[in-house]
Amino acid sequence: MTEEELHHKLSARQQRALQEAMELYGSYVKTVIYNVLRSRGTQEDMEELTSDVFYTLWEHAGGVSKGKLKSWLGAVARNRAKSFLRSSKVTLPMDEDVLELPDASPENKALEQDLKRRLLEAVRAMPPLDKEIFLRYYYEYQTMEQIAAAMEIPIGTIKSRLSRGRRKLRQAILEQEAEG
Repeated sequence: MTEEELHHKLSARQQRALQEAMELYGSYVKTVIYNVLRSRGTQEDMEELTSDVFYTLWEHAGGVSKGKLKSWLGAVARNRAKSFLRSSKVTLPMDEDVLELPDASPENKALEQDLKRRLLEAVRAMPPLDKEIFLRYYYEYQTMEQIAAAMEIPIGTIKSRLSRGRRKLRQAILEQEAEG
């Protein structure tokens, strides 16, 4: 089944479609949640968050853009996991705050789209090596160890390039805001 067919079935609220989505993307959603929580949540927390993501899909399937189901699920999974950490009083490093997107409520939709556009522009402007490391870490949810092994680069280099990338993104967004 293609993602387009699945999207159509979900939009038509066919119950079998939810099961198919869970079979197709369940591992992906669990991986995203695990990579955000790491050791800060129990197995039960991860299973509950995964269920919440698919419940949210069922409730909002008609609002998911065609061809964007997997990325939508990844974003919802990441946001749910981060919300869990915030409610658990577990904090994320402060320099990652630049990547925090507002919730998807209607009143924040325009702000979210603008921030996504500006982030994408800033990421595209990164040097190729930094861009690859950044995308692997933040969008493919690979650990620093996985990136270092895959790219055959020392982990210290990965850490410093991620830190430098976050600073550059923050600066680029601030400059774009000052211009606009």
